[in-house]
Amino acid sequence: MSGRFRHAPPEPRAEWIARPRLLRRLERRFELATLVITAPAGFGKTSALSQALATDADRPGRSDHWLQCQAGDADAGLLGAALLRTLGAADPPGGVVDARAIADVFLAASPDEVCLVIDDIHVLPTGSEGMELIGEVARLLPRNAHLVLSGRTTPPLALSRGLLHGDVEQLGSDALEFDDDELELVSKEAHADLGDAARWPALVALADQHPWATTLGFILEEVAGEPGSDRRTVLTALAHAAEIDRDLIEAAPSDPSALTELLSEMPLVQRSADGVFQLHDLWREALTVDEDVHPDPGVRDVLVRLAAARMGSGENLEAARLYVAAGNDEGLTAAAMAVCDRPLMAVSSAELRQMALIVGRHLPDHPVTGLLSTSVSFTGDETTSASSYESIARDAATSGDVEVEVLALYNAANMRAVVDPDSMPSWLADRADELVTAGHQAARVTSVMVRANQARAEGRPDDSVQIVGELLPPGSGAEKVVYSFGMNDAGRPEHVPAPEDLSDAAAAAMIPVAAAIWLRGDVRPDVAMKLGEPLLASTEGSGFAHLRLSVHATFSLVAQAAGDQRRARELADDALRDMPGSASVPARAFALLADAVDVVASGDDEEGSARLERLLASLPMGPWPARPYMYALPTMYAALPSVRPALDGCRLGPSLTVARDAGVAIAALVEHDDPAPAATLPWARPGLLRAHVLPRHLGLLSAAASEMGSPDVGQVLAELPDGRDHLARAAILSHAPTARWAAHRIATMPVRPSYDIRLDVLGDMSLARGDTLVSDRDWTNRERVRQLLAYLVLHRSVGRRSMAEALWPDLPSDRALGNLRVNLAHLQKVLQPGRETSDKAWFVRADAEKVALADDGVVVDATLFEAACDRARALEGEDRSSEALFEWHGAVDLYQGDFLEDWPDVEWSQVERFRLRTLAITARCRLGELLLARGEPEEAARHASIVLGIEPIQERACRLLVHALTAQGDRATALRAMRDLSSQLVRQGLSLEPATARLARSFGLTVLGEGT
Repeated sequence: MSGRFRHAPPEPRAEWIARPRLLRRLERRFELATLVITAPAGFGKTSALSQALATDADRPGRSDHWLQCQAGDADAGLLGAALLRTLGAADPPGGVVDARAIADVFLAASPDEVCLVIDDIHVLPTGSEGMELIGEVARLLPRNAHLVLSGRTTPPLALSRGLLHGDVEQLGSDALEFDDDELELVSKEAHADLGDAARWPALVALADQHPWATTLGFILEEVAGEPGSDRRTVLTALAHAAEIDRDLIEAAPSDPSALTELLSEMPLVQRSADGVFQLHDLWREALTVDEDVHPDPGVRDVLVRLAAARMGSGENLEAARLYVAAGNDEGLTAAAMAVCDRPLMAVSSAELRQMALIVGRHLPDHPVTGLLSTSVSFTGDETTSASSYESIARDAATSGDVEVEVLALYNAANMRAVVDPDSMPSWLADRADELVTAGHQAARVTSVMVRANQARAEGRPDDSVQIVGELLPPGSGAEKVVYSFGMNDAGRPEHVPAPEDLSDAAAAAMIPVAAAIWLRGDVRPDVAMKLGEPLLASTEGSGFAHLRLSVHATFSLVAQAAGDQRRARELADDALRDMPGSASVPARAFALLADAVDVVASGDDEEGSARLERLLASLPMGPWPARPYMYALPTMYAALPSVRPALDGCRLGPSLTVARDAGVAIAALVEHDDPAPAATLPWARPGLLRAHVLPRHLGLLSAAASEMGSPDVGQVLAELPDGRDHLARAAILSHAPTARWAAHRIATMPVRPSYDIRLDVLGDMSLARGDTLVSDRDWTNRERVRQLLAYLVLHRSVGRRSMAEALWPDLPSDRALGNLRVNLAHLQKVLQPGRETSDKAWFVRADAEKVALADDGVVVDATLFEAACDRARALEGEDRSSEALFEWHGAVDLYQGDFLEDWPDVEWSQVERFRLRTLAITARCRLGELLLARGEPEEAARHASIVLGIEPIQERACRLLVHALTAQGDRATALRAMRDLSSQLVRQGLSLEPATARLARSFGLTVLGEGT
């Protein structure tokens, strides 16, 4: 199903009567906040709007977006997603759509004007979530956004204030009916006998082709044929479809070419350029019967064929509605089962709710209704969900409904695996095996899941791997999920295929695949955190407690590995806070594990061990570690001697064997002063070690391994966050050789001062140590010292010779290098006064070949400015313009002047100065555009004026100023600004940008090259 009429208006037809009067009224939609169009069916609302939108289709600076409402839009989730899609935005993380997210999409389009046309709004029930969402969107509209609400009844929204202030207008049937001038364009033959009814556009359109008929009934028989005729039967069935595309035309029992020709010639049929049709509501009402009164057998047969076509293309909701119209319970059940057959994590909650409503209304006592209801009603109580699925499976077995039973068994096993994977009910596997034996292969995945969990619980991981391997190659989405989770749980993440080996249909399997990638150390922690943010966001608001808690807790551990303990603590706290009392023990264990590991990472071994002991009391280790423990094996092993025998006996795969061995090495070093196990770890695989070993422990192990002469440790130390601090802990170990090595290594590393330095290079250059502005003579009186630091800000790390030649271009190389050496010494005294010459410098690192500026502890306003711009752009890319506005504000506040403006003639700074100035102009213009859309034209004008003070012919800023002045009602000043810009450009022999030229023409100005 193309969704052509859902998200785009119908194509205007050549035979439609031109209605300039009405089009002028509709053009005002860009001057109003909301335009409401209300009239009964047949008054040409949709046709008039499609003509208006087609007229403005190529008008720059404006855009129209179309949404045709459908019954399911009473669900705010479904409607919100459709609105975002219509506006060209992506679905939000987690699938949660609110009015603010939609308003942000409008805001992002500023300074362009955006109009959202919502057709058939009358199908939304008063008081529905969908209607409330539209009301909230109307309330939050930014200034550049406009709404058109069209339907048979006036929407129950708060419009009175807008009507009073002139921000809202209404068009009724009196405005839509033909006036005298328009009637003159209608053939006299068509409306001669219609009287005042000739002003009704739909009737005139019908009578134009069938002038002898004055009632819809006569026309219906003429166009569609008599009841019972083949043509009438097919058209009646097609009238139930939201739209008629090629799939339905070919599914109907008619010649496709003849049916296409009929639809093309019928009056009151909307059509698109790509051959999709939609019957007018008048045809629908005349042709269709109430879905509770079953149509004749011929229509039923055609409806079933149409529904099957929709099923074939995955449009299960549309198929369900067609099966309902056909009175075909079997087909409705199949459509519902197609939704239930997908992994729960991959199904839209809105789709589940809609299908549950349809099936619940028509099959209230059918097992599939219970299956859908249970899937919809997740509240975090997996135990209750498991019991409900088991009950459904038993009922389905009693009634002989194998398909429902298979799905219920799978979901029951899935929930039991979450609730208590060590005590999976054997009857689930037994019954699944019986079904497989009877030829129902879809039950195989349930049997595999149960038997694999049982094998792991009994400490038989090899058997578990073999059982899960029965799914190779995994076919359905459910099989891919079970296979991936199963291999991870069996300690074999190496067996999980990389993402490129999984089809798009296995989206739900991305969570266990991501887990496998992490467990085998294929990605750096910092990269994993960036890649994982969308996954974290997607679980927000999820009713599936195990999913939400496990993802947040796991990424808390990833953040620990990345050295971001603040983020790790946040994620652990999120998991603890969101943990419902009804959550299963394994789900709670994830949150409690993240909390305990965070305490260990902070250095409090005693409290961390105590929390791990309490966790172990609720979820014992058993002969095989539970899923949460796989992510913290070294920490568990080192902190809890009681679990060591069990872990020592586990036959883990290669990656998790390394994780356990790291725990063995930590315990050996801390408890027995034995560095030997640390030396055997695979130091050439830093990603694997960092994925499993906390940074503080990795510092200890790296010191021990280095002292033992292990190669490749240097790479791990180089990547280790806060490596010096972690080595300091190793330096106080009782194992003397390791402590000596750590102390020696620390002696070669610079000591971080207790303060940061802040350097401002935008505008007046200044330097601060901590909160104290630097006024040392070596800084204030030595321009070359300041330039040296500025050059390092620009290049970060540079060769000594290149730096000397850039700063002293007129001197011989030896003298330039000498000057560099002297000024570098002065700079080091400025940055770290009192530092012993034997101590390594922290902020500026220099050796015989190069000079580098440290990242840690150095704050530069230009860097902060660029970062704020980057964040703003990223937020706008995610349609979060309200948040982006604050980032643009911050960026503009940071830009206090040009880069190194004290040295305008220094050659090496000019490119960067121009680049940052251009970025600042862009930032200030964008901030002004968003402020203008937010209804703050005065502030927008201020920012535009600042830019024009820097760049008098900056056209984007001029356009912003003109729009802002116009919004304030000062059209005269806006006109002068437009004339001034045009004059300056003409004097310089430049032409106006297209957007500026359009704006000039809107003021009646002649654009250069278009007149004299």
